[in-house]
Amino acid sequence: MGFLYLADETFLGRASTITASEEKRDTSAQSRIVLAKAGLQMWSDHPLGVGPGNFYQTIGRYVPEYAGKDAHNTYVRCLTELGIVGFGVFTLMILSAFLTLRQTARRAEELLEPERSQITILAYGMTCCLTTMLACCLTVSLIYAEFVWCFLMLPSACSGPPRT
Repeated sequence: MGFLYLADETFLGRASTITASEEKRDTSAQSRIVLAKAGLQMWSDHPLGVGPGNFYQTIGRYVPEYAGKDAHNTYVRCLTELGIVGFGVFTLMILSAFLTLRQTARRAEELLEPERSQITILAYGMTCCLTTMLACCLTVSLIYAEFVWCFLMLPSACSGPPRT
């Protein structure tokens, strides 16, 4: 009940399309491909990016019928808005998170039970969550969502103090 009370009409209208016909869903999937291709063209024209939040204003130059639309892909939106530098930083943060989780699991092997199992399970669970979130980034633009950055920073907070 609380969710329905707090959800705005735009979200509820969009959520109702989940039960749309197969033809409408195919059109939606095709539009994501068109937006991704146009986004890559946008990036090739502006390798340093078009600026944060400017995908909506710029996509209409590449695909007029999608003017004002979202990329529906975190990676395409990051690349087009923040350019190769921003995309590189995002990629390095992703790699760093996975490497930190791997190191945390390896360091846990030196511990005694039950800490070893707890930290190993924590590292594995966080790896699964991060992988799932990054897979979702293929179909929704989350580059400016706070939880994405929290997920990317959380492994360093859970890795413990540096070795001496």
